Amino acid sequence: MLRATLLAVPLAVVLPVPVLLATAAAASEQRRCDTAFAVFPTGNQEEVAFRVTIAANDWAARVRVDRSGEWSARRTRHSSGAETVVFDTGAADETMTIGANGELLWEIDYKNKAEAGDRVIAFIGTCKPWKAQ
Repeated sequence: MLRATLLAVPLAVVLPVPVLLATAAAASEQRRCDTAFAVFPTGNQEEVAFRVTIAANDWAARVRVDRSGEWSARRTRHSSGAETVVFDTGAADETMTIGANGELLWEIDYKNKAEAGDRVIAFIGTCKPWKAQ
């Protein structure tokens, strides 16, 4: 019995971190967010509508943007009831701040500022409550 226990421990340690994150994120809860406006560096806004799905388990999360992609993320819950979800798309570091009532501010910080130009710097929208998966 002791031998089986010792053999099981290294298996958990050698799993790749992305596998652990994906497994954790898929196991617990999910929330859907919808954007309403895109914000540009000039301050101008345009109506835009697309769906974002966040799957999370405690701090580990995955963000899926319809027709765009999916990324590993880190979720932080705040005492105010708000939370932040931070992820890296490769081209940008992105932070979604979700208020206690579901209001969404999604900020995009482009890594190459020279190429960012007049691209969208934020989205505004709403998120539905968390649901168990």
